[in-house]
Amino acid sequence: MHELLEVKRQGRGQHADLLGNNARRQPGGTASHQQTEELEPGFLGKGAQSGDCAFLIHQLSQKFHVSAIIEYMLLTAKIVSRDISRNVEMVGTIMNTTEIKELVRNWYGGVAVGSAGCCSSTTTSDNASCDVGYSEAELALLPEGADLGLGCGNPQALAAMRSGEVVVDLGSGAGIDCFLAAQQVGPAGRVIGVDMTHEMLAKARANAEKVGAANVEFRLGEIEHLPIADNIADVVISNCVINLVPDKEQVYREAFRVLKQGGRIAIADVVNTASLPAELASDATLLCACLAGAATTRQIEDWLAGAGFTDIRITINPGSRELVESWAPGRGIEGYVASVTIEARKPSASPL
Repeated sequence: MHELLEVKRQGRGQHADLLGNNARRQPGGTASHQQTEELEPGFLGKGAQSGDCAFLIHQLSQKFHVSAIIEYMLLTAKIVSRDISRNVEMVGTIMNTTEIKELVRNWYGGVAVGSAGCCSSTTTSDNASCDVGYSEAELALLPEGADLGLGCGNPQALAAMRSGEVVVDLGSGAGIDCFLAAQQVGPAGRVIGVDMTHEMLAKARANAEKVGAANVEFRLGEIEHLPIADNIADVVISNCVINLVPDKEQVYREAFRVLKQGGRIAIADVVNTASLPAELASDATLLCACLAGAATTRQIEDWLAGAGFTDIRITINPGSRELVESWAPGRGIEGYVASVTIEARKPSASPL
């Protein structure tokens, strides 16, 4: 389970062919390729539900090497090669929208469950977040367990929030950006985090309770269909999440809908700078690690403009190549993907 949970949380450096040999986990955390025990379809039982998957993954990790678990997940998901939507184009083996959502949901549910009790601001986690723009002072203000090191930037710093503003965080995870935003908007402001993963939501709510964050709430939902009323937010932020969503265009339409007139988005994400080779585009691990599902800057600009945004600006982050390379060492992914900041504004009301 260590490799599954650490691929993204600690620099993605443990990638190493997770879909390969399904070796059984041996005492001491090592894997033997001589002794293997395969997971066959139906191992979890026909009655297993998607909501149980994160717990089951955690339990299976006590016996099986993560590669066996991933192989099983992909097999039972019945991955096939077909076009999945107008907004998702992958070379080689591809999944439909439902399969992608379930894979991502189960992956990050596993991150939340497996990280319980071990996600405090450790040296590794601190370094991962500092590498993408958080200061040590900011991280020191967070409740224990809020920083999982999953971001590719610091959107709440980019947003320049003011006291009394309403902030919406798309894919809020364990709450890192929500808690930092809450301190900026103060008691008169409000922060709403939205996440589709039950386990992450539970973790974020527990973190909020620890610190008595009365101006923060976390809601269950998909960011393509936000459980938020129209024209309520001053700022919409997101950190390395939109690339995971099949219908990215709909995400930007939803962000526009919930923003007040004159509101703004401040997003950290990744983009494609060149077409991915088939072996990278079809890699489910790279998809979950925010590397194989990115759109191009031109696509994002078109989606933002189509939603109604103005003042659109997409900027590749300094040091992006080195950062992305560290997520999947030796794979050459840095030649195709870059980390960026995305800014845009919903027009103000026309003067009478």
